[in-house]
Amino acid sequence: SIMLVARRRQPDAAGKRLYGFVAARVGAGEMHINNIGVREEARRLGLGSALLLAALKAGRFMGAETALLEVRAGNLPAQALYRSQGFDAVGRRRNYYREPPEDALVMRARLRK
Repeated sequence: SIMLVARRRQPDAAGKRLYGFVAARVGAGEMHINNIGVREEARRLGLGSALLLAALKAGRFMGAETALLEVRAGNLPAQALYRSQGFDAVGRRRNYYREPPEDALVMRARLRK
């Protein structure tokens, strides 16, 4: 498993320290990114990209040759982030998400050339 967080040294005005996280797992030469998130007020600062890059590096270190993830079909900013790191859409899961209902795009990146 890979669990990484982005946090502030000092809490913000609301007492919050955690600004982002990524959770992934590696097995059989494949990395699956389960979830990645960045607090809304901390978006567009490069945290999501830094978390993703760190997770991909950890996955490579653990022997993963490819990385997979699902992303909401309508989440264009997340898709742009993943594409910038070498992910391509390779499939679609109909009605994958429940609240609200939405398809997921399956995206894959090669971690070893």
